[in-house]
Amino acid sequence: MFAHPIWTGCNNSKRRHQAGKLILKDGLYWIPLMAAYSGARREEVAALIPEDFEIIDGVACYQLRDNAFRSVKTFSSERTVPIHDHLVELGLLDHVARMRKRKERAIFPELVPANDSNSFGDRIFYNWSKALKIQLDGNPAKLCFHSFRHFVITKLKSEKDISAKERRDLVGHVGLDAHDEVYDKATPMPDMKKVVDRLPRLF
Repeated sequence: MFAHPIWTGCNNSKRRHQAGKLILKDGLYWIPLMAAYSGARREEVAALIPEDFEIIDGVACYQLRDNAFRSVKTFSSERTVPIHDHLVELGLLDHVARMRKRKERAIFPELVPANDSNSFGDRIFYNWSKALKIQLDGNPAKLCFHSFRHFVITKLKSEKDISAKERRDLVGHVGLDAHDEVYDKATPMPDMKKVVDRLPRLF
C-alpha cells in the first residue's frame, strides 16, 4: 500500500496518484501511517489537535480523548498512544510543531469538516479509496481503512510476550470484566512504547 505515490512521491497536489518528486505530508499522507502504527480509527487520528500531543515519562505520544472536534467512541476508547519511531523519523513531531507555531486548531486543518453532517477524515476518502484500488489491483478483498486496525491486532496477537491487556490498552478495547474496566491501571508509557515499536516498519 505504501508504495503508492502518496508516500513515495506524486506529480503535484492535484495529481496524488501520478508518480513524481513531491511528497506532500498532509492528512492523506499521515493518517493511514498513524493508523497502521497504532490500530486507531480514522476519525480518532484525523481529529487530533496540537494539545493532544505530549511527552509522558519520556515518551512522545498523543491522547485520544474528547476535544473541541470530536468525542471518543466509548470510555475504553480514551487512551494514550506512543508514537512509533518510524513516524518520528518521517517528521510527525515536526508537523505537530508547525501546526502549533501557526496556532492551528487541528493537526490536519485541511480536514476540518465544513459542517456538522461531515466527519473528520471524509476529505481523504476519495483519494484513499482510489489508492487502495490502484495498489491492490482493484482491491478484490474489499480492504478498507479499518483493515489497519485488524492488522495491528493480528500482528500483536502473534507476539506471544505481548499481553492481551497491552493490546487492549493500545487499540481501546473493553476489558475482560469489571475489574479490568474499573480497577486496572493503564500500561505505563515506556512499556506501551515497546509494544508499538514491535509493529513492523511499513517501508
